[in-house]
Amino acid sequence: MPVQAGHVVWCRACDWNVAPELFVFGLGGSAERRAEVAGQRAEEIFSELTRTGDFGRRSRWTAARIAAYGLSCGVVGASVALAGGAVALLVTGWWNPLSVTLGLVLLFFSAVLRPWVAPLNPQLPRLVRRTAPRLFALLDEVAREVGTRGVDLVILEPGFNAYVTSRRPGQRVLCIGLTLWETLTPQQRVALLGHELGHFTGGDTRHGLVVGNALGTLAWWRHWLDPGRWHGGRLRHWFGHGVLRWPWYAADGLLRVIDRLSLRDSTRAEFLADHLAARVASSDAAHGLAERLLHVDRAVEALNELLVDGVLDWRRGPWSDAARAALDLPDHERERLLRVSQLQWHYEDDTHPPTHLRLALAEHCAYTEARVECGQQQAKAIDRELAQAVKSAAAHGPLRTRRV
Repeated sequence: MPVQAGHVVWCRACDWNVAPELFVFGLGGSAERRAEVAGQRAEEIFSELTRTGDFGRRSRWTAARIAAYGLSCGVVGASVALAGGAVALLVTGWWNPLSVTLGLVLLFFSAVLRPWVAPLNPQLPRLVRRTAPRLFALLDEVAREVGTRGVDLVILEPGFNAYVTSRRPGQRVLCIGLTLWETLTPQQRVALLGHELGHFTGGDTRHGLVVGNALGTLAWWRHWLDPGRWHGGRLRHWFGHGVLRWPWYAADGLLRVIDRLSLRDSTRAEFLADHLAARVASSDAAHGLAERLLHVDRAVEALNELLVDGVLDWRRGPWSDAARAALDLPDHERERLLRVSQLQWHYEDDTHPPTHLRLALAEHCAYTEARVECGQQQAKAIDRELAQAVKSAAAHGPLRTRRV
């Protein structure tokens, strides 16, 4: 058994001591019902996809998906109905104090409960085609290979993550976490872009304009309708617990229902996006990208150690230090983390399949050649574009960021 300072000693042949922390703390969050259900569904979908080989199809229009779309449209309709009712009461009952009062109340709620999209942090660096032509050229090339169009805006943040979203019709946004970006080889970065753009190809509802924005809107409703926010006096307490209590229950329940309805569709979409990443960048690159998820905690911990009271000096590039900490692992320890992930059903989060299934999918695809290649010179040119954007943002002073 290899012995390396600072790492667990374990046996590859019999798995002795492969996960000593589980004997002390148990499985922890992996035993929660939501994660357990998500893992069971992920195994079912993984078996189906590998058995049938049907990776080229968009997510199917199941009853759950149709219901999620219907309820999401109702979220927007609720705000419109409130506004319409308020206007009707104010116009037809302007002489009646009760109608005017009720109309003003409905108008207030329609304004507060309007469809809401989370604003982009104005301090985070932004890239457009004019400021980052090489990055957008790579994005367009990857988008053509996965069968969709590219994005309109790229946001940079310090975290160990990446995601895409549709903020309004015709606008697609890609967020790149610099800590994750720095841990990847140029070809693994292509796999990352292929995976994220693959969400649009596969029709992932949670990243779409309708369901994705409905989930954000309901989270906003639940936040502002929370009776616990209204305290400090008898009138405020009565308003919070007497008036807002039942609307809060409705928003919370609807959010849970849409979230659960879209969960299975999201798991399939993640597998389809992983398959597109392997096809575009090669199976080796997709496997390396998925393996990075096993080191999220190490990278985030290293990044947090460099944050002081939430202030991040972008000019020091702490994501590079965090990336080195995440990658500084011997092969024996990498293999142990993979086996632990199988025992714990390691997730990026419970909307993603277990990491060991994503690794198995990359191996199953067996794409030996990449359709899109990113050479060292191209990668360095893109890094310069990202560095220039970070430098421009840093010119305005240190940025405030939340701890992950």
